[in-house]
Amino acid sequence: MENVATTTSNLQTLTTFAEHNPGLFMFSCIMIFLAVVAAGFFIYKIIIFIFKRVKGVKIGDKELKMEEDGLQIENKPENYVKFTSTISAIIQYSINAGYSNCVKRQELFETQLNHVKENFDIIQTAIIENYISNDGLNVEIVRALLHHTINKTIIQKFRNILIADKLAEKTKDGVIELNRNFIESAYTDLWIELKNLVNYTSVDSNGKRMISDSVLLDSLKNQKDSLKKMMVNSLEFAYDQAIVFLNEVQENNSQLDEKIQNLLNIHFEGSADNIQHSWVNDSAAIPPNNVVGV
Repeated sequence: MENVATTTSNLQTLTTFAEHNPGLFMFSCIMIFLAVVAAGFFIYKIIIFIFKRVKGVKIGDKELKMEEDGLQIENKPENYVKFTSTISAIIQYSINAGYSNCVKRQELFETQLNHVKENFDIIQTAIIENYISNDGLNVEIVRALLHHTINKTIIQKFRNILIADKLAEKTKDGVIELNRNFIESAYTDLWIELKNLVNYTSVDSNGKRMISDSVLLDSLKNQKDSLKKMMVNSLEFAYDQAIVFLNEVQENNSQLDEKIQNLLNIHFEGSADNIQHSWVNDSAAIPPNNVVGV
């Protein structure tokens, strides 16, 4: 059982390291393998040199004989091959699970952020339509100003919230309350940013008005309630998707635990039932936030 415990500890360490640093771990494995091969070849040459001077020797119950085609070892043990095969399979399963979870994390971020952008594209379109219906000038300039201000005051702040990824740790109502200040101040922040830009673009070098600034700001004001509703809707959708993602990652991790346990049962010939059944640390249960971005 002491050997089992030692092997278990080694497997835990390797699994955790592989989940956090798959690329570095694979590189380390390759370098260690090459070092072992080189050392083995050197030792083999020494053994050949020694055994050329003797016909054979017994080590325990195994007899090593020197034949014309080289060193022959009777009853070659298979424990080493079996162990390395088990470790290799565990490493591969861990890397696959970690990669799959990272892909899901990126997909979650993109789904959440795309929904936010779609919501505020609707707000922008409604503002533009109101602006046009009131004979506003230079619609394309106004569209560019709106896109910039919405992105700066709302989209980028949402992006930071989604990257932080703390939504699933709370209830949906808790998420709304946590971001209440953001929800309530979004309209004012957008209005101020837009007003500042309008002041720079309302007249050209000849003093001619380029856009209908009062019409634009009134059009924004008409969407004040809709903007607030979109803020809440975006947060609620982001929360729902975060819960879906968390469940999928937990299922992936459970499958990884099951695969590792099956490998250990095979390796220890069914005597691994008392070994721990969870191999994914809480700190590594979900991918780190720095795996996402656009």
